[in-house]
Amino acid sequence: MENKKVNVRIEGYEDKLAKTGVPYTRFKTNEGWMSCFESELAKKLKGLKGQIVSVNIAIDEERGFKNIRTINGVYEEDKSQQKIKEEVVMKGDKPINGGIVPKNNTTAMYVSYAKDIFCAMVGSPIWQKSDLTQKEKMQVAIELVKQAREAFEK
Repeated sequence: MENKKVNVRIEGYEDKLAKTGVPYTRFKTNEGWMSCFESELAKKLKGLKGQIVSVNIAIDEERGFKNIRTINGVYEEDKSQQKIKEEVVMKGDKPINGGIVPKNNTTAMYVSYAKDIFCAMVGSPIWQKSDLTQKEKMQVAIELVKQAREAFEK
């Protein structure tokens, strides 16, 4: 059996009974079906339908199951990243570079750095104990990128 940390989107769920009569919940995710036998954990996951959740799972390849054991954090989707790719540049009748060019390469780079810091923070046990909201953690990540940029501009 292997234990693994994964990020999955909760797409749906169904309550079931095991052959032994034990109730559990199966969650449909972008990584396939995963089971959860802890009722409180399942209740929390049901409330996160449609969201991306960092979870620890136990995988048994032989028997073909994935069981969700714990929740590490929830990722808020950043709608602003969709706005980075807006402008299509054409050369004749063909799009250049796949047709999508970021409006501002520097902004895209800083967004990427802040996203990386945010993901590391959300996955860190120290930051998981923090009382900060996901939005506040993202603000901390942005401030760290600004601080680094200013330090290197001097």
